[in-house]
Amino acid sequence: MAFSVSTLKGVKVYNLTFGKTAEQWKEEQRAGNIHSLRYNEAYRRRVEFIQDAVFPTSSLQVKMSADGMWMMATGLYPFKLKMFDLSELTIKFERGLESEPIDTCFLSENWEKFVVLRDHRWMEFHSRHGKHYNMRLPLIGTCMAYNQPMCELYTGTIKNIVLRANLEQGRYYSPFETGLEHISCIDMDRTHLLLACGDINGVVECWDPRQKRAIAKLDMFDSIPSISPTPEVTKLRFGTDGLSLAVGLGSGHVGVYDLRRSKPLHVLNHRNKIGIRDIHFHQQSSKIISSDAKTIRYWDQSSGQLYTVITPAEPINNLAVVENSGVIFVAQEQHRIGAYYVPSVGIAPKWCPFLDSMTEELEESKYKSIYVDYKFVSRDELEALGLEHLIGSNILKPYMHGYFMDIKLYRRVRSIVDPDAYDKFLKSKTEQQIAEQRTGRIKVASKLPNVNKAYANYLLQTKGEEQDTDLNPFVDPRFSSMFKDDDFKIDFSGDKYLHYHPEIKYAMDKAQYQHLMQHRNMDREEDAQKNGEQEEEDGSMQDGDDDDDILVDGAGDTYDDKFLQAKEHASVLVDGYTQQTALPTLLGSDDENDPVRNDDDDEKHESNDEDEAIDLDQYDVVTDDENAEDEEEDDDEEDGVMRRLDDNQQQENEN
Repeated sequence: MAFSVSTLKGVKVYNLTFGKTAEQWKEEQRAGNIHSLRYNEAYRRRVEFIQDAVFPTSSLQVKMSADGMWMMATGLYPFKLKMFDLSELTIKFERGLESEPIDTCFLSENWEKFVVLRDHRWMEFHSRHGKHYNMRLPLIGTCMAYNQPMCELYTGTIKNIVLRANLEQGRYYSPFETGLEHISCIDMDRTHLLLACGDINGVVECWDPRQKRAIAKLDMFDSIPSISPTPEVTKLRFGTDGLSLAVGLGSGHVGVYDLRRSKPLHVLNHRNKIGIRDIHFHQQSSKIISSDAKTIRYWDQSSGQLYTVITPAEPINNLAVVENSGVIFVAQEQHRIGAYYVPSVGIAPKWCPFLDSMTEELEESKYKSIYVDYKFVSRDELEALGLEHLIGSNILKPYMHGYFMDIKLYRRVRSIVDPDAYDKFLKSKTEQQIAEQRTGRIKVASKLPNVNKAYANYLLQTKGEEQDTDLNPFVDPRFSSMFKDDDFKIDFSGDKYLHYHPEIKYAMDKAQYQHLMQHRNMDREEDAQKNGEQEEEDGSMQDGDDDDDILVDGAGDTYDDKFLQAKEHASVLVDGYTQQTALPTLLGSDDENDPVRNDDDDEKHESNDEDEAIDLDQYDVVTDDENAEDEEEDDDEEDGVMRRLDDNQQQENEN
């Protein structure tokens, strides 16, 4: 955006004519300074607020029509007058002038009728078709004011006379003979049609056109004695309320008066000691806008406090304020007519509604363009590049959870640390393009994406009702990269947050976790069965061996030593035995669920019981009294279990 923003006292001012015009760009291209405008970013981002609002040398004056849809501007050299259609933001027509224009005035609410006061005692009347009439003045004119209800045009002269021309009858009336020496400025109030005239000696006279006489006189020497010597009156402006009058002085002061008092309400000081060029009352914001050759100042009308200041680069000649808006036009000593917008003073005009959206866009994109040539790097990536020693220096700019570094430096370091990064990038891009080409093929639609399957499964389970709505992240394009791009893959092992919050991982992968736990339990049961069968085989091998002193391992331990060690940890062995090896499995409890039992199975079962009894008797021989008592209790428990099994078997046989 080709708008510049300046801020003073918290008030933002947008310069709508910042940058070069299209003609300037073309001249630079013809001079060879620019190779091509097609690829010039500054040229493509330029904004011309009003098309062709330029003059060869400078602009002298700008005026707004009563309806606020037309702007008239004069400039030089050569002397020209331009009319702009603000609804189209372009020029309506351009007309040449024979001599330097001094003042202009609209005679209608639009552009169809206006008058131009020129040097060498000439006045031109213009209409729709062009110049309508040239009129010769008896005296050199300095300023003009138009009384629309009475259809009279007043012209101030270099003497004490105000010329009166009745445009309805087409003739002069008798002039107003004032007590002033040299009339420098005049202004007409729209409410009560009071005419104010100021001269070079600091005196203001107010005339009533109906009585054709002066009704009041104001001398700056008596009104503002603090200003010495008495300056000349350079500008007069009536307020929109019919009771206010602003008097601009050659010393850089502005006196704000109530017509019912002779003393000023406020004395506004520009502090430049330069004469006031123009004054306007802004009704919507209750502000007074005054300008000298260097600055444009906004004042609060009620308190007289300074609101903000606009300082153009070139000297100022004249102002034009768009009513009920924050836009002003400035005639300057440069080829281009200036335009400024103060949003806090008023909204955008009705013929330019997009101005507010453009300034808002500029405000939003301002922070995005601060680090346009920088790369955001997190702290982990910074350590991977070996640049952690730069933390705290001017090379890295802290921002949120990382840093901004120059993009050129980042690319150079990246090429040194990872020289194959570009090849990897090309490979990934190639794979991505191949995958996009394969999208047209017929394939089986998969419910879960390739990236973040666990999280996708969790979303489908928790938000299954929203699968076809915009709330579903699979449908919302803002979150589509999370299930397509590997850079967004969730790292369950490396993410510190998930490490300290494992319940999140469990919630996202609950189904897979439960499936995994079921397989683990089945594997444990199979291992327990294998261990039980191995123990039975070891027990049967011990029955045929009467030698208790056979070594078990190279440490010199025998079976008796192993048995005594096992008794010392009896509680641990019993717990592990009951948890990992089910007792009914050892005693043939699998047959309980078998509806058909063969005699061979009964014989095998009886032989196994005898083997267990022999083992217990054998170990009773070698144990002490306490161990013998424990084993007797175990025998009683086993006998009880056998009785219950026999009873169950008998019931099954009967059934």
